[in-house]
Amino acid sequence: ALVEHLEELRWRLIVCLLAFGAATAAGWFYVPDVLRYFSATVGRLIFVAPAEAFFARFKIAAGIGLVVSLPVILVQAWRFVLPALFPEEKRVLRSFVWIGVGLFAAGLAFGFFVAYPVSLAFFLGFGTEGLRPAIVISRHLGFFLGTTASFGLAFQLPLVVLALVRLGAVTPERLREMRRSAVFFAFVAAAALTPADAVSQILMALPLVGLYELAVLLAPHFLPPAPGGDSGAKRS
Repeated sequence: ALVEHLEELRWRLIVCLLAFGAATAAGWFYVPDVLRYFSATVGRLIFVAPAEAFFARFKIAAGIGLVVSLPVILVQAWRFVLPALFPEEKRVLRSFVWIGVGLFAAGLAFGFFVAYPVSLAFFLGFGTEGLRPAIVISRHLGFFLGTTASFGLAFQLPLVVLALVRLGAVTPERLREMRRSAVFFAFVAAAALTPADAVSQILMALPLVGLYELAVLLAPHFLPPAPGGDSGAKRS
């Protein structure tokens, strides 16, 4: 049985890698569109090392590939763990997957439409007639990812909190008592995940506080089942 599971895991990993590789190859053709978008927002982009332009293009293509292939990766992961789950575990995990995907998409959208343009306008506003920006592509790409992808990760906070509630590690009452600590750790997480500037940190910390409150509101619906419930059913 162990050998069969390992063989299945190997094939599912191969499918994921093939999907990611194909999506990255397709994403390469959209790199010029992304670069034009960056140029429209910050002006002329430069590179200061011979290989920098190539690797920046590759990172952009890989980012596109990851986003496009993510549904395939999630489906393969779901099909791999599905046979080992009880019916109640399948129901709970399915809800967690949908919540996680929705939160990730919301985080990316918030980063792209709010955090990135607001932070960019704030910092470029310090330029003058004699102080014009010369943006290095690799550093701007890092700034862009720090104000978009990091929000997708940070917005998983309710999922983590609800998982802890489901596992019985924390109760809804305890979550309400930890509100002040949650605000503090929201700013600590924002400082760790975003570029080193106060604007991005505040733009992340405030939604994190709101997401924690959302998790507190939903927590009573994710309490662990009573002993003898569906979790003892036969695995399918």
